Amino acid sequence: MFGFMYLKQKGDTEGNEEVNPLQPYFLVYIRDDGQIRLNYTNAKHILEIYRLMCSGKSQPFEELCDLFNTETHQGEDMK
Repeated sequence: MFGFMYLKQKGDTEGNEEVNPLQPYFLVYIRDDGQIRLNYTNAKHILEIYRLMCSGKSQPFEELCDLFNTETHQGEDMK
């Protein structure tokens, strides 16, 4: 199994575009054991994984959406 995290950098982000083209956002691919498989420097690869996962899908995976909403209190608690 795996997990993806979307993070947003706070504060001054000027000049970071050279390192992270999605700046101020970061994509991270994390294994179930907590090890980082791909980090923000692999954004293109992570987005390609998303593209492949979504190929042929026209609706969101409701069970995952419900799980996310439950665990984060509708996105309010992202700790």
